[in-house]
Parts: sequence; structure tokens; C-alpha cells
Amino acid sequence: MATAENEIYDATLLGILQKEGQIAKFLDVVMGFLYRRTDYYHIMESRDSKLGFPQGVAQRLLIQAYEKYEKLSEKRDNAKDTRTVIPSRPDQKDLKNKKASDVTKSSSQNPPPTIQTPESSEKTPTKNTETLNSQQVFQENPESHNGAMRDGYRWAQTLTDCDLRIEVPSTVLKAKQVSVNIKRKHISASYIDEENQVVELVDSDLAWDVNVEESMWSLVPKDCIHINLEKVQERWWEQVFVEEPKINTRKIEASVSMEHLDDGAQSAIGKLMYDERQKKLGLPTSSEQEMQNMLKKAWNSEGSPFQGMPYDPSIVNTSGMNSQFK
Repeated sequence: MATAENEIYDATLLGILQKEGQIAKFLDVVMGFLYRRTDYYHIMESRDSKLGFPQGVAQRLLIQAYEKYEKLSEKRDNAKDTRTVIPSRPDQKDLKNKKASDVTKSSSQNPPPTIQTPESSEKTPTKNTETLNSQQVFQENPESHNGAMRDGYRWAQTLTDCDLRIEVPSTVLKAKQVSVNIKRKHISASYIDEENQVVELVDSDLAWDVNVEESMWSLVPKDCIHINLEKVQERWWEQVFVEEPKINTRKIEASVSMEHLDDGAQSAIGKLMYDERQKKLGLPTSSEQEMQNMLKKAWNSEGSPFQGMPYDPSIVNTSGMNSQFK
């Protein structure tokens, strides 16, 4: 599926979304990038021009992309509706008409098998692992993506860091009302209430070590203390605090953003992205450009039958050479 191919960018895009906090701001960042770094908003001046798009084409591309995922969303929602329909049994109406005492008596003697709904699974998670439905809810929230939402705090993570948000009351407006202490494997946080009393929010051991010098915190007034923790070891955390129920790391989006890849991998991905764009515009790819440069040098080299003649790529058979550069 096309959506599966795009998932390799999820970690990078989620990082932007977490920083901006709103879909509208996120979209503004994306469109601003297209404006500053591409020819998306450039109107093609002539048919021979290779820069920009004809009038109205750029807008249609945006609408087509929206409609594409709108249809996928409708299919997904319809599939959910189909799966959640539970056919009633022939005697279900009769059971509803029985007295409560009879139903209770019958249930105690022959308890029927229970069907665990998504709501009940979220209210009663297992001690050490979260249910699939709970993790799906966490994944949909940028502030708990690849993490969890707990009583009093929520956390999200990438392979290299963790964003912890500890909730504070609406009376906490300034950073001087808050005290945060980050240690290699421990975090404590508190605030001063209206009666000038210290109220403890968190005082717990971390499940994994963090780099104290590179970790930092800030206050989001009336909302939370935002703590960014840099992991000592690159790995996916099952929990932030040792007493916290573990999440199932097999259910998270365990992709790695471009910035976390080595230079060789980033270069290879950048080349693929460039080549794909060139193909869509009908322009030569990087491999084809490299081959043409080699041919131009050989055209005028010593002993070439074309030496001194203008280079003409149409008379050179490159069909057998393309495979060497792919």
C-alpha cells in the first residue's frame, strides 16, 4: 500500500507535529517548506519550462492527496463498523424480559462467556502490558505517541529521547512555582500551591538511565511540566517509571527518523527522493546524469571518432549502461 511506503517518514513528521502542537500549524510548516525550498508555488512560464506547474495544477495535486486519504479513512471506518456488529441471538428478547432475580440466579449457576469490548479493556489493563486498543489510543495522541497516558502524566518517545509531561493545576503560571530535579535514574517534581505549600507531583525512579546534562524542562502554564529526557542507550522504553505498567513495544511505531541515521543512509535516502522527483518531472535521475557526464567526457577524449563534434546524446545507445548505475 502507498500508505505503508510513507510510514518511513512518520517519526520525522511526528517530531514536527509534537513541536507545533496543532494540525493547522503543522500544515503551515509543510506548505511553508514547499514555498521556500521547492517550485510548488511557481507558475510555469511556458510549456518548455521545467520549473513550476501550470496554473491550477499545484492546487489540484493538494486536493487529490486529501481526497485519496479521505477515501482510505472512509474504508477504514466502514470496516470498523462491520467488525463491531454483534448479531443478536434468537432468544435475546426473551432474556431481556426475565426478572432480574432470575437472570442473576442463572448467571451464578452457569456464567456466560464475557465479550471484552474496547472500553472495558482500557479500564482494566493487565498489570505488566497494555492492551492493543489502549496503545492505539496512545498512538493517536502526539503527546503519548510510542508511549502512554497515565494518571497525572503522559509520555512519548523516539529512539533517542523521551518527552514527559507532568500535569499541573491551572494555578501554576510561572516556572518559579515549580521545582524539577532530574538525575541519571530518578525524577522529582513539585509545585507551590496558593497556600504556599509544596505539593509533590512525581518522585520516582526511571526505568532507564538518562543523560542529565542534555535533559531539560520547561513549564507550559496551566497545563504541564514538559521534561525532555535524552536516553543514554538508544532503545525503545516499555515504561518511564519502574512502578508504571509496561507498554507493548511491538505495537508502537518503531521507525527511525532521518536525523538518527548515519551519513551514508541519509545520503542514500536523499538520492532516492531526488530521483523520484526527477522521474515525476520527466527529468534525468542522478544515475542518468552521471552517465551523461561520463559520455560527454568520452565524446571529446583522445581517439574518439566524435572528437570536435557537438555532443549528441541521441546517437549514443545507453540502454545497456543504465543498469550499471541503478
